[in-house]
This record gives sequence, C-alpha cells and structure tokens, in this order.
Amino acid sequence: MNFFATSTVAVSKGQDASDSAATGLVICDGIGSLDDSGIVSNKVCELFIEFINADREGLSDQSIVDDISAQISALNIMGGTTLIYCRELESNVVRVGYLGNGGITGLRGDFFYEKLGEKVNLYSNILLPHVDKIGALNKHISTNSTAKNSQLSTLDMNLNSECGDILIFYSDGLGSLETQFIADTDENGLWRSELALFQKVLEELHKSLQIHCDLEFRSEQLGVMLKRVCTEFKDQGLLEDDISIGLLVTEKVFDYYLSKESNND
Repeated sequence: MNFFATSTVAVSKGQDASDSAATGLVICDGIGSLDDSGIVSNKVCELFIEFINADREGLSDQSIVDDISAQISALNIMGGTTLIYCRELESNVVRVGYLGNGGITGLRGDFFYEKLGEKVNLYSNILLPHVDKIGALNKHISTNSTAKNSQLSTLDMNLNSECGDILIFYSDGLGSLETQFIADTDENGLWRSELALFQKVLEELHKSLQIHCDLEFRSEQLGVMLKRVCTEFKDQGLLEDDISIGLLVTEKVFDYYLSKESNND
C-alpha cells in the first residue's frame, strides 16, 4: 500500500496548486510572468486528479495531457503551469511524469538512520528539468502552448526496496534541480548538499514516520506534517515564491521504522 499527500502555501502570486488522492498526486507551479497562471494551475491540477481517480484504461498519459492542454487553450485568459504527477499502475509500480521544472527525489526508507554522507546513493534525482540554455521553460501547459511544449517525460518505477521507498515532489519554491544538486564531491569524496529547506523536510518526515499511526490515517498524518512545514517556512520568511510539496511513502517504510524501534527496545 502507498500513502500520498501534498501541501501548497502561497507566498507571492498564489500560482501553485497541488492535490492528492488514494492512488496518486499532482503538483502544478504557475508560470509567474503570466497573470492568470493561478487559474491554469488549479484547473490542470483538478483535471489531472480526475484522471487519476477515473478508470481510463487504454488512454495514455500523453493523450490525457493533450486533452487537458486543449481545454486550457480554449480558456480566454493568459496563463500557464508546470506539471508534476505520480500515479499507481499497480500496488508496487508507479508512473511519475512531468512538464517543466521543480524536483522529484527518491529515497529509501532508512534514509535518516544513516549518517550524513555515508550513503549518498540512497538519494536519487528523478526529474531532469525541461529548460533551455538560459533557464527558460520549454515544456509546460499554457493557453498558448504548442504540442511540442506539452510532450511529457515519464518514468515507471518499481517500489521494491527492502526498507521501503519514499518519493518527494516539489515545485521550484523549494528548489529546482537545474541549479541545485543532491550530491557533490570534495577532497574527501562524496557529500550531500541539499538545500537547507529540503533537509528540514527530511527531518520532519523522519519525526512523522516515527508516529506509526493506523493505516487509515497515514496519508492524513503526512499531509498535516507537510502543511505545518510549509507554513513554518512562510512564517519564518524563508520563501521567496509559492511552495508545493508532495510525498509518496510506501507501507514498507512504516514497517521499517517499526522494526528499528523494536530493535532499539
């Protein structure tokens, strides 16, 4: 079983949107230079959640994005958005897809118990941003986008780590992988260089996973944690832009935390 949660906090223009369902999640980050991007990001988020919740066997993800793009193009406004999503194909297989920038980072369930820097390979960047040489988006959904702009990147992932899998999704309010790196090297070898905000999310996720609440409340628990963290970032003046964060946590992660706790008794 997988647990999904998202949270969005508006800081400047209120152009981010996110939502989660029992079998997936969506994050949309509106294009700041277009006035109506908040409307577009909310609409794309709503339509994609409908797709995740519906039984649309035989329809490709690209055909759904093409249909959504056509609906957005028909709006008499000027706006656009990036898109990051994750949806279950089977209980242990998910598809992640995206248009634009932001980040998707994969972790294993024992990510916090290892000392910093000892197992950098536990962190994996999954999203390669759709940007040109000067950093401008070349893939997005907007009221004036072309078919070329809406060509998805997708990856099907087997969630089969012994200690569980965690996927963290985020808009570029937290960070974009076109300018930030999870790992780098110095004279002593590999080291982790996450954004300070990303590290804070990991710390709070670790605390949340230690609670071990009942199955029916786990997605809710993760959502509450994300909302609290995003709100704290805003209240402390740490954000320059709207922020959206999403989580996928497999049941094995909770099992792993339970086993660690038992071993420490």
